[in-house]
Amino acid sequence: THTSPNMGLFQLFGTSASTILSHRIETMQSAESTLMSLAHNFGRPAPTDVVLETFDEPLDGPRHENCQMRPEGDGSCLHFAKCSGTPSSSHGAPLVLLHGYCNGALYFYRNFFGLQRHFGTVFALDLPGWGLSSRPRFTASSIDEAEAFYVERIEQWRERQNIPKMTLAGHSLGGYVAVAYAEKYPARVDRLVLISPVGVPHPDTSSFDLSTLSMTKRMAIWTAKMMWQGGYTPGSVIRTISEARGLSWVRNYVEKRLPAIQTEEERATLTKYLYTNAILPPSGEFSLNHLLAPFAYAHRPTVDRIPALRVSHVSFVYGEHDWMDPKGGLEVAARCSRMRLEKRTTVPEVEVYSVRSAGHLLMLENWLEFNSAVIQAVGGSLANNMPRPTKL
Repeated sequence: THTSPNMGLFQLFGTSASTILSHRIETMQSAESTLMSLAHNFGRPAPTDVVLETFDEPLDGPRHENCQMRPEGDGSCLHFAKCSGTPSSSHGAPLVLLHGYCNGALYFYRNFFGLQRHFGTVFALDLPGWGLSSRPRFTASSIDEAEAFYVERIEQWRERQNIPKMTLAGHSLGGYVAVAYAEKYPARVDRLVLISPVGVPHPDTSSFDLSTLSMTKRMAIWTAKMMWQGGYTPGSVIRTISEARGLSWVRNYVEKRLPAIQTEEERATLTKYLYTNAILPPSGEFSLNHLLAPFAYAHRPTVDRIPALRVSHVSFVYGEHDWMDPKGGLEVAARCSRMRLEKRTTVPEVEVYSVRSAGHLLMLENWLEFNSAVIQAVGGSLANNMPRPTKL
């Protein structure tokens, strides 16, 4: 486990590591609580019976499962948010949202109430090793083990929640995990919604020629590859610097990547949420280089896996200015279309949508049209005053 200079100062003055960890967990809980309050600002006023709450679901596992968050307990739980109440129009299966890398369940705070109106119940999970879920030491040494780290814990959570079937939606890395889950447990997935998912296409070897770059740029790319393969992560870096500098980095990230967030309270809270998520004990972040090669290409591209899924419908949702290329989703759609023409009846139906005025973090950048895209992706109807995403 990495320690930061500010942790060293705490220890120098007699503050125990457990006290520091407890303080950081409380900070994360405080940021989460504020984001839940801010969630009420997005969407029409919710009916009085709609409730947004968070829970910890204990999971099976060896006692003290190398847990770095709750060593006094069983060491395995999944933290999640649940928004539930009477839907205005119900799709049937509840919606389960999986966040992306370095994020958490409350990254969907702008979407809970709008999506609840259609789905009735919306869950958002802190993936294993992230947020306020347990953070066991990451010991996977293969792609299969890294995928199982997420998939088997999500399945345990589903069983504990007694959810027969769900609409599973995953953003970025969460999209990759959603595909792996649907591959292993197709009977539990009603529809699959992949939100700017990572790991879809095969590497594009023609995208650039290293020989045309300067020596400085080639060295930078080589260094980045070595760090990736060596397991260095954003969290690994941020834990080595002071809290003031780390918060400043994250604040700059929020301001540059999310100009749609304009109130000081929202910016400050999201900064605190992301920073604290990053400095809590490392766990799920180390899955990255087991699942993905440099430049976010998967070792097992999902373009080859999705057509074989035993799930009836798969939808892709991208931001208009997304750095994740929608060509990956369009390639899957074209491949599945050709396979259906060949009378392969088990091939999923695939659609691809684009959300305007948004990039990779579309659920925050254009939350209203994002909600429309998710509802439309599952075959829902939109009210006349709701924006329509573009179908590619």
